Amino acid sequence: PEREILVEMIIEGAKSGKFQAYDYFNEPISKYDVRSILSDTVILTIERTTPPYDIYDTSIVKTVYNEDIQRLRFMEQWEINPDNLKIEKKILAIAPIAKRIDMTGVERWMPLFWIYTDDDYLKSFSK
Repeated sequence: PEREILVEMIIEGAKSGKFQAYDYFNEPISKYDVRSILSDTVILTIERTTPPYDIYDTSIVKTVYNEDIQRLRFMEQWEINPDNLKIEKKILAIAPIAKRIDMTGVERWMPLFWIYTDDDYLKSFSK
């Protein structure tokens, strides 16, 4: 249940603009871009299986719902004490991951966007 609550907070926060979302290249994306990321549209050219075997284009639209996000990816900073091997982790960013349709029409697990939880880490990109 906590995972579902976290996914909902991430998605709704990014869609509303409460949380700034970033693409794969750490560029900020708008809340409108987040909404478009949550909908896949692929146009495929298909040949009919019956005569006269015409070739036609078809569109496939798949909306990504919260329940479709089955994985989360975390970017973490680890500090390990060499004396006792105690590990401290700090979460720097979170990415929701869902099955997306790539340009060939194949479904793949892909991160949708990143939300950074550590301002200092994020500032290191702008230097």
